[in-house]
This record gives sequence, structure tokens and C-alpha cells, in this order.
Amino acid sequence: MTGRDLRSEPREWVVGATPGSFASTIFAASRRAVSASLAEKLSLTIWLFCVSVAWAAVRSGFVVKSASGEVLDNSVPLWIRLAFFAAFVIPALSFFLVRKDRFWLLGLGSTVGILPEVPTIPFVRDNAHFLIILSAAAVVLHWAMFRPKERPSNFARIYAGYIAVCGMSVIVNFLLYQSVWQLKVGISFLIFFSALAVMIVSVSCASKSRWETVESLVEGLAWGAIGQSVIAVFALPLLLSLPFEEGADTLFGLAYYDRYKSTMPGPVNLGMFFVAVLPLVLLWMRWGGSIIRTRVGWFYLQMAPWLVVITGSRTARVVMIGIILSLFLKATTRRSALMILPSTAAAFYVGFYFESFPAAVRTMFGDATAATMSIKGRFFDVSDRTGLIQSALDALPILGQNPLANSLYVPDQSATLYIAPLASLLPAKIVTILNLLFGYGSGVAGYVLSGYPSPHTTILNLLIDTGILGFILCCTFFVWLAARLFVRSFSRSDPHAITIWLCFLSYGASSVANGTYVPQWWGYYSVILILASAAAANSITGQRSRLLEGTSHPEFEKNT
Repeated sequence: MTGRDLRSEPREWVVGATPGSFASTIFAASRRAVSASLAEKLSLTIWLFCVSVAWAAVRSGFVVKSASGEVLDNSVPLWIRLAFFAAFVIPALSFFLVRKDRFWLLGLGSTVGILPEVPTIPFVRDNAHFLIILSAAAVVLHWAMFRPKERPSNFARIYAGYIAVCGMSVIVNFLLYQSVWQLKVGISFLIFFSALAVMIVSVSCASKSRWETVESLVEGLAWGAIGQSVIAVFALPLLLSLPFEEGADTLFGLAYYDRYKSTMPGPVNLGMFFVAVLPLVLLWMRWGGSIIRTRVGWFYLQMAPWLVVITGSRTARVVMIGIILSLFLKATTRRSALMILPSTAAAFYVGFYFESFPAAVRTMFGDATAATMSIKGRFFDVSDRTGLIQSALDALPILGQNPLANSLYVPDQSATLYIAPLASLLPAKIVTILNLLFGYGSGVAGYVLSGYPSPHTTILNLLIDTGILGFILCCTFFVWLAARLFVRSFSRSDPHAITIWLCFLSYGASSVANGTYVPQWWGYYSVILILASAAAANSITGQRSRLLEGTSHPEFEKNT
């Protein structure tokens, strides 16, 4: 951007490599922003992953267990959490302000995993949450200064409408019940998901630089996948050699019991990440023609099936098969799918029907106790979740009791602005209809962290969180975005068809988790939504034709 007028290139600023800054003084500094060197990118990548592994080890060191192994306490002192939080945030913020590769940082940062929980900012639980909020703030400031003319895609408008319904859900339910917990959780989740909506809307606007956004995000996610693979190479011997432990932060914080989770919140998050990023690594290898990039990419592609098995995620193992079969549909990716097959067959033969990889290996050496951890014959068994699903169904407005009506948080009647809960003044039928339409107002994905039994599926969570309106809008967004990507990926006239196809596979793989888990709060999942929205954005030609149809002014037509 050196030597060029920022006002003359608003499109590149919004969705390209330079998404803005925090104040007018930063706009001037951004003029001098240059692309990061390979050494700078590599240094930042190593730093983020080293800090993430160190945070996992420190966090696990504060776990207090009873003699039977039961976790009693896991409270890390605030000063330690603040120190690690700063170690994550300060380098990323510095890079964001002085380098153009901000979408690369967004892609990379989403693969690092969880951040220390800090008071007053509960909506930042993942490194991606911080980066998305930072990027959204820059986009909003740019919109306020330059007022760009680009129109967002329809699917992005639908997602923005969904967030608006979430906001209405929070307001309506607080007026109905005055639950302090509901208000705090609702606002907390809305802060992050509103930022995500801003990013989805901004990258969906027509711009010649949207493919720069796609390329930067893909590169960042691919770098993160390689980084997670390196950590796994060193962690696997420890996983096999150290004795079994109970708890959510075993193996120096890198495992959940004997299932590998690395620096992610859990093994399912990590397993689905390894699957979802596989098409993107394949896409990243196609760009540049670098021999080193190709070799590093093949290292990951051969490792990916083993990494998925190590996590023990059943969903990830099934989706992995679907991804490889999908690669056969395109002639361009058919050879790559064939070369991944031997490694996949070997990995799945060893550990497909086991809860964990260590159990599979020990069983091969005759360990009778480890053999009891085989799940052959009950791989698709969901009996452990039927009770949770029933509890969630009982919480629906028309089927059971209202959890907010029985909230432990009683409004303070002595407060100056005290308003009696409307639920006690309105007819019960009206209250039921409002909750049916808007849910219980605990924010986007708030139900999964609310303390109520989680049904392990986004579908029921949507109905409870935001009611029928939120459910319809969110599902429409998912389907519309998928259909748009699918159709464009098979367009013979689109030069980016293969890029769109691989982005579609990544989006589809990560979206499958909505059926068996609730991935809305996963950092890299949110970044993949941004990536898919950029790949499916409006074309410049299509938007120009709509503008021409909407005006008959002769001078406008001449200038266009």
C-alpha cells in the first residue's frame, strides 16, 4: 500500500490483505505496512505454538486430584493467566498493525487453540475469537470512514439476520424473567458472534481481491495444520509410554484421558480440525510450485489419517472417509486421493474401532485390559446421549419446563431501575409463544455452556437458544452457503472452480460436526465460515449487472 491513496482502493481494504486499523492514526501507519517475510511468519508461528504448549503444561500442573484420581480443582492464578494471555495477544496485535498478512494471521491463529480465561472478557476463549473481534473492529472503522458501496451476498445477510434474532432473544427473555445469568451469557456470546457476522458480510462483498483473502486464509490454516502435526510427532511417544491418567488435562495438558487433544479444547475439536483442513492443505500445495511446500504438504496428508485416529473422534473418522471419497469426484484431486489411501487404510485398520490410539497399540501387543476399550459393534451407539437429548427436549418451550423460570438468579427488587418480570404479568400462552419464537435468550451457542444437559447437537441448541426464528435463519445460511459453493465448484466457466471445490469440502467437513456436537464456539470453525463466505462471494460482473438494472441514469451508465 506504500505510496497509494487508501481512499482510492476501498475494496482491497475491506476484504483483501489490508482490513483496516483501530484509529485514524493507525490508518497512516497502515500506509507503510508491508508484507511479512518468511522468517517473520515462521517466528510468529513457532512463538504461538510454543506459548500454547507451555500454557497447556502450566494449566495441567494446577490440577488438584483426590487419591482416586477425581479432579478437585483446576484454578490457575490470575497473574499467570494474564501473563499467558499477553504472550498470545501482544505479538499477534503487533503483527496485525504493521503487516499486510492479517488474514494469514487469522487463519494461523485459529489453529493454536484455547486462550487463558480472563475476567470481564469471557467471550474470548480461543485465539481465533480475539483475532476475529480485532478484524471486525477494523472493518467497522473502515466502513465508517470510507462508506464502501459493495453489497454483501444474500447468505451473509441471512446470517446477519440470524444474529439480530439472537439479540432480540436476549432482550425479550431478560424482560420476561430478569435472569442476570441469561443477560450476561447472552451479551457475552453476542459480542463474538456479531464480530463473526461482520467478517462474513465484509468478505462476501464483491471485490477483485477476495481471492487474496481466500489464499491468505488457506495459507494460514495450512501452516497451523503443519504446526499441530509437529506437536503430535513429539507427543505420540509420550502418549504411548506414560501411564494412563484420568482427567481433561493429562499428558502435560495435551490429552483428554488417553485421547490426544493437543492445544485444542478437546479431542473432537482437534480430530475435526485435521479432517477439515486436509482439502485446504491440498489446495495450498497447488499454489507457488515450491518443492519444499509440496513435500511439507505431503507430510501432512500422510500423517492426517493417523492424527485423526489418535484423537479417537468417531465423527472425524467417518468424515475422513467421506472427504477422501469426495476427492475422487474431481480429476484434479483424484491422484492425491489415491496416494492418501494406503496411509488411511493402515491407520484405520489399527485404531478405527478403539476409543483411543494407545489402547489399540497395546491390544496389538496382547494387553487384555486395553482390548476392553474396543468399540467394535457399538461404533454408532448413541445410548450415552439419549438421556441428554431427552433433557434438551424437555427444556423446549412447548414440551417441558422453562429453565429460566426456575433460575437461581433472583432480580433485585430494591434496585432503582427494577421492572417486574413480564412473565408474571403476561398470559402463560403468550410467554410460551415468545419463547417458541425467540428461544431462551442465552446467546448464540450459549446453551452448551449454560450448565444444562447439552444434547451434543447444534439443531436442538438452536431451538433452545434462539427459537424457531433463529433455527430457520441459521439453517438457511448453512444450506444456502453450501449450495452456492457446490454449484460454483462445478462451473466450467469459473477459473476458480477447483479452489471453490476444496473450500466446499472443508466447509462441509467442519459443518458435519453440527450433527454430533456444537462447533459454533470452535475458533477454526468460525474462520472456515469466513473462508467459505469469501469463496462463495458475489462476482464483480454479477454485481455490476444488478447495479445497471437498478438505474437508468445515462451518466451513471456511461461512467460504469
